[in-house]
Amino acid sequence: MSWDNLTAPELQALRSMFFASTTEAAECVAGLGGKHPARSWQRWESGQHAIPEDVNHEMYALHSQRAECINGIVMAEEDEQAVKWYPTFESFQLDFPNANKVWWRIHQSVCAAIFTESQNAELVVDMETNKESYIYKFFARTREEDIEWARQEEIFKNKGID
Repeated sequence: MSWDNLTAPELQALRSMFFASTTEAAECVAGLGGKHPARSWQRWESGQHAIPEDVNHEMYALHSQRAECINGIVMAEEDEQAVKWYPTFESFQLDFPNANKVWWRIHQSVCAAIFTESQNAELVVDMETNKESYIYKFFARTREEDIEWARQEEIFKNKGID
């Protein structure tokens, strides 16, 4: 697989890994709007049209964020415990009010991976949010590296640097 040139089946596999419908992927990943945004995505997945370079890169970025989160959970030795599952975007927003649908779909994919690859992990809907867990800090963007990144972005913004 080449991230610069995904094939139609690879694009479909990645979209499925994120639990996204073609409409969600078209709107949230490709930024497509209009009356039938899913049609373009469906054409890319069927091989009728070439997959745009920016979609290749965005899917790579999403996959990388997912992998970073899973690795962080494993390194924090939190992969053998209950993980909070958010069945709806609205339920996800209660704990992550600044999140978008893409972030929610990445969270679902991370949870599914931890659940299916672990011996003892379980997915639980009605549980207290552990704000000290790696997965919470990752999606709330409150890890030390996230805070430092935000600080640096603010400095650049104040200096007029993009």
